[in-house]
Parts: sequence; C-alpha cells; structure tokens
Amino acid sequence: MRPHGSTAGSEEEDFRLNRPSSYSSFFLPPQAFHVQSGQAISDDSAVSHQLRKVLRLKNGDCVRLLDGLGTAWAATIEALERDRTVFKLVEKLNASGDSATKKRCRVVSLLPLIKGHRFEWALEKLTEIGVDKIMPFATTRTIVKIKDDNQSRLGRWQLIVKEAAEQSERLTLPSVNAPTSLEQALQNIDHTNTITYSYNYRLLLSERSKAPDMVHLLSQQHKPTDNRTSDAADSSEAVQVVLIVGPEGGFTEDERNLILLNNFLSVSMGDTILRSETAAILSAGMALAIASTLD
Repeated sequence: MRPHGSTAGSEEEDFRLNRPSSYSSFFLPPQAFHVQSGQAISDDSAVSHQLRKVLRLKNGDCVRLLDGLGTAWAATIEALERDRTVFKLVEKLNASGDSATKKRCRVVSLLPLIKGHRFEWALEKLTEIGVDKIMPFATTRTIVKIKDDNQSRLGRWQLIVKEAAEQSERLTLPSVNAPTSLEQALQNIDHTNTITYSYNYRLLLSERSKAPDMVHLLSQQHKPTDNRTSDAADSSEAVQVVLIVGPEGGFTEDERNLILLNNFLSVSMGDTILRSETAAILSAGMALAIASTLD
C-alpha cells in the first residue's frame, strides 16, 4: 500500500491494486459530490477535524467517500482547511457491503425510548448490522419521555448513526425518525418506504407468552404475516421486516392490543427475558442473517 503523503501520480493504479476497504470512510451529503469537475467538497468542520487532528491525514492521502445513497468513491485529499475539505474523486467503486442483503431484506426497527446510553448503544449496533430505518417511540411505561428538545436529540442520534456507518463501512445511512408516540409510530410505518415487497412481516417481540419462534417463521418466506403479498415477479426487495420491542416496563394491555390491530404478530426469541436494546439488536440481526440464506 502506498504510504500516506507519497506522490499522487499512481493514485488510480493504487486504488485498483488495493481496494479501499483499509481507508477511512466518510459520509458526505449528495450535493457535496461534483462528478463533472471530479471533486467532492465538504464544508463540515467535523470532517476536517477528523481528518486533521484525529487521523492525521494530509493532502494526497486516500479516503473512501459515500453519499449515503449507495454510491462510494475512492478519493484523495486535495485541500484540507479548518472548516473546508476538497477531495479529488479518483474512482467510483462497485457496490459491496450491505447492498447484497438489501436485495433480500429491509429491516425497520421501532425502538422504545430507553435510558440514554443504552438507547444510543442500540442505535450504534442496529446501524452496524444493517438496519434500514429506526423509529423511536414513547409509551406509557417508557422512562424517557418526549421533550421539547427533539431536534437536538435527533441531531445527536444522526451523528451516532453516521459514525457507526462509517466505522462498519456501510454504503448507506439508516434513517432515524424524531421520537413520537406509539400510536404515531404505528401510523408512520407505511410511509417508511415506497417499494413493493414480495412479503411483509410485522413482528412484535413478545415475552412470557406462547408465540411462534421468530427464526422458524422468517425461514418460511412463503408465509407472510400480514397477507400483503405482491404480484410483481421482479420486486426489487423480497422481504420487509418491521420489528417492535417494548420498553423497560413492557407494553400495557391496550398498547399491545393496538400493535396487534396494526397487523403485527407476536413472536418469540427464546425462553429468557431480554432487555429492550438486546431484543431490538438480536431480532434485527436474526432477520438479516436469515434473509441472506433465502433463495
């Protein structure tokens, strides 16, 4: 691998010989990419700080740039200033990473507002394993409540997700909603995506109840839980799985009934009682792992 700081004369050859999986990844907004001029320009001081102070990179060094929509570029740093960075786009990269599973399964996680560090840890891990959308919600028994600083909290959550996606070398960023009530979150599910799926699963992770085993259910791809199959033979996404877990104190009976009325099916992940964040992460990982084995 070419050492940092060496001449950029062999940049394109170097990127082809050494796929940039070893280079640091950065998500930039789509409008930062100027393909015709062969540049990407970031006005984010946090990106400049990460490059200069944390990674100690400089002009000519190699990075991997992503637009959050699935496109990745091998690039070099052309100009590195305190509040602005100019990159040279060297090579558009082939799709890899999370893209193959995306064709099989899209996962949406309805995540209750649990205590700060545990909620943020769940955001990080859900991002790493490949969840597409995270929808925070509050219930009667959530300890954390919806406050007036929703936008401030949402900004922090999006930063956590962005950093986790960069670390895990995802090609896309999961979207994170502002926190809402359970009722509003359930209403918003059908607005999360416009793609038609061959099968649509809505699963309520249930404890202390006799419920179908989640692994067995998802392995039977021909048996969707909400009976909304698509006649399209070439659907771009085969399966969508929407998962919901309860808060620390669980759902009230009324809340549980409301969820079931919204076409959710109770499923089990075993005999032990899991924390909310553990159930959310484990169920999402199981859904994506099973999807990767389906024909």
